[in-house]
Formats: sequence, structure tokens, C-alpha cells
Amino acid sequence: MQNIPELNSVVERRTRETARVNERAKTVSSKVEFDAAMTLAEDKLVIVEVYSQDECDVGDPESWGAAPTFNTSSEAHDALMEPCARLHSTISRVARECGDVEFVLLDVGDAETKALAAELNVSTIPTVQFWRGGQMIHEAKGAPGAMAAVPEGALYFGDQMAGGADASEYVEAIKSQQDLNDFINRCDLPQEGIRGVQLQVPCEKQLAVLDVSQLNGCENCMHIYPAVVALAKNTAGAVRWSRLLLDESAEAKSVAQSLNANATPTFVFWVGGREVGRISTADRAVLMQAVLETQQKFGVPLPQPPPRKRMSTAEAKEIARQKREQQKKSAW
Repeated sequence: MQNIPELNSVVERRTRETARVNERAKTVSSKVEFDAAMTLAEDKLVIVEVYSQDECDVGDPESWGAAPTFNTSSEAHDALMEPCARLHSTISRVARECGDVEFVLLDVGDAETKALAAELNVSTIPTVQFWRGGQMIHEAKGAPGAMAAVPEGALYFGDQMAGGADASEYVEAIKSQQDLNDFINRCDLPQEGIRGVQLQVPCEKQLAVLDVSQLNGCENCMHIYPAVVALAKNTAGAVRWSRLLLDESAEAKSVAQSLNANATPTFVFWVGGREVGRISTADRAVLMQAVLETQQKFGVPLPQPPPRKRMSTAEAKEIARQKREQQKKSAW
């Protein structure tokens, strides 16, 4: 059982989190309020949730199998709305974690909000849209697709990872030919990798990977990007990662053309300044395997964690004693 100070601390933390979500998730009920929210967001990514208290599209009902039975109409309503409730919780979580993303909520409960939804070309409830600079750049319809799109979109379009870190800390943005040349030829100093492993990879064997993607019209680019960021974190010191969004500018498009990267996403590999391979895939396992095979081909040993130190019996007994004392205090 939690003691009173601990319980108060939890309540205070949740109150602060709720206030932070409410501050950054703006509820709008008219076109004027929507336009004002977009203007105030400036160049930030804005995630718009269009939802209803009484409607929740979850895709093809036949995929659920046998229809459940309910004792009351209230139970039926709550069960059918549950996927949308989970979507709303996902948006609240992402709003807490991603400080540089703005959120706009539109509840289509009356004629004015329904008219605004129609103006936004929303035909499915719920719909999540991603906006930047007053322009919509992506849309996900229905609860299942929208739920996956919210964290993926915050990362892909907004550079925001869970916990508020920036993905660009691990995946370098390439915007010009000079950026790409510098990235390919740079040598990173040995650094500490995952689980404290010291990675000693010489410059001529460091692997450089470029993710060629695009902002608009590439679902697969968005879906695989969380895996790209995770791989970039876990291979730091042995593999360098970057991303080129080919439709971001004319210069970016020119760089993609010079690479003959016609499909997105495409991953291009360099070792020692020389291209050694490429792969077009949206499959995380396939990408990971390609990275490992390239490392092995060029003789880069995979990092191994240091041997785990075995705890002595005396240390284990002391930890157990401290745990018992802690449990006694909590019981009081």
C-alpha cells in the first residue's frame, strides 16, 4: 500500500501532466478558432484529431469474427467507442512527451463543427491529420490506423521521440549535396555504444547509411522510421545514419536524382567513402539484416557487452534485507 506522501506525489505529477496536455491540446469549435490555432503554431507540426462522442470507425467489422453480445445499450456504446478512447489516450501520451508538437482537437458534435470537418475533407470518424505551415501533409483514417500514425507521425514529421528527445540527434538531416559529401566522408571518434560497450571502429570501416524518403505520399517511409531511429541509437559509433527527404526542396530532389534513388524508402550504404550497397524496403528485419551483413562483409566486429559480473552471496543477502525493510515501511 502506498503511503500518503507517495500518493500525494503521484497525484501532483498526474495533475501537472494533465495541465501540460490541456495547455498544448487546443479544442476548437469553429473555423476561426482552427485558423487561429494554425497561425499560432507557426512552423511547428500540428496533429489534428477529428472525433465524435458517438461514432468510432474501426475498419472492417468482419475482421473481428463473431460479434460480441451486451446486456445494455450503454455497454454496447462503451465497447464500440473503446478504440477511439485508446486513440485519445495515445494523443494525450504523445502530447505529454513531445514538446515541439502542437495538438488540435475537433469534436464534431454540432452543425458548426460538422461543417468544419467537411471543410477539412474528413469523411471518417476518427481522422487524424498532420499539418505544417498551414498545409496538411498526411492523414490517417479510422481508429486503428490513426492510433499507429500519431506516434509515428510525431517522430517522422516532427522529429520528436518519446521523452522529448530529438530524432535528429541520431539521424542527421541531409538537405544538399555538400551535406551528403560531408556525411559520407566524416569519421566519428570511438564512443560508448549500447549497454556501455566501447566501440573502436576505424574510419575506413565505419558504415554510413542514408535513408532516402519523402514527406508526402509515403506511408512506408513513416512506418519504418522508428526502426531507423532505434538502429541509429543502438549502432552509434559503428554506423552513422542520415535522412534525405527528396520532396523537401529542389536541391534535395537533385541529390536523390544524383543517387538514382527512384523508390522510397531506399537505404544507401557507404564504407570508406565508397558506395557498397543499397536496399529498398519498409521491413525492419530486412533493413537490420542488411546492416549486419554489410558490417560483417567489411570485417567490422559486432559490439559485444562486457561479461556480467556475478554478485556475491553477501551482496545478495544485503539487497534482500534492504528490500524487506522497505516493504515493512510501506506496510505502515
